[in-house]
Amino acid sequence: MSRSHDMFRDRAEAFVSFRGMRIFTSILLTKPFEDWSEVRSPSRAARRLKRGFRQRIKHIQVPDPDVYQIAGAFHMHPETLLRFEREVARRSEPRP
Repeated sequence: MSRSHDMFRDRAEAFVSFRGMRIFTSILLTKPFEDWSEVRSPSRAARRLKRGFRQRIKHIQVPDPDVYQIAGAFHMHPETLLRFEREVARRSEPRP
């Protein structure tokens, strides 16, 4: 394995232990998303897109909000892990 591949792998995946759960985070866990914010009329743009006209739709990748359990460990995007940790902290606060 080349050194550049090792550097990419180090940035792409990380292992975290959270309250005894093994969690692997990867920036590669994304899903495709169509951004229609630059389109003036989305319904008209959708009709024209079906007819073959080019539209101002951005195809981007966004973090996958899903968590996958594989071989006793959880795999998720780092942003999903942050939301998970915030939610656990919020729920564990004592209620007045």
